[in-house]
Amino acid sequence: MSEIILMLIKCLVVVTVTFLITSYLKKATRIEEKGVLKYKLPFYLVVIFNVAFAGLLWFILLSKNYQYHQLSQTFSLIALVIFFTLSSVYLTFEVIFVKGYFDDDGIWFESFWEGRRFQRWENMVFFDKNDLFSWYILEFEDGTKIRLSYFLGGVNNLLEFLMEPY
Repeated sequence: MSEIILMLIKCLVVVTVTFLITSYLKKATRIEEKGVLKYKLPFYLVVIFNVAFAGLLWFILLSKNYQYHQLSQTFSLIALVIFFTLSSVYLTFEVIFVKGYFDDDGIWFESFWEGRRFQRWENMVFFDKNDLFSWYILEFEDGTKIRLSYFLGGVNNLLEFLMEPY
């Protein structure tokens, strides 16, 4: 019975910490500079932590500083190494290479995944919010889609700008 209570307490702590971090990161999307879209300092700290933790896991794996004769520990460690290595690569490219700018004429946006794009506001045909992937989608006449993360700094300013009447 006490193991079940301990497990429930651990789950509650994980959910609470996740909620607090997510709330803080959403607040960190406020950028004072009008028209700028970029990730702010907390996201760079997340990248640094993730890369450091992946490095620590690689060190543990390569130095065999674990109970390698137990197959379950080996598989668990390998799964963690793969997950944190891939997430480190993704986060690094996302935080460093995603940026943009918007003004009265249009939006200029650059990402590692889709390159550089500029679109005029009069060519925008669709605007939507995708809660599953936590991004906003701007679609233009030529089929170009610009996806903006909820966590991207300045995205709130862009939303306010888009809601202004012309």
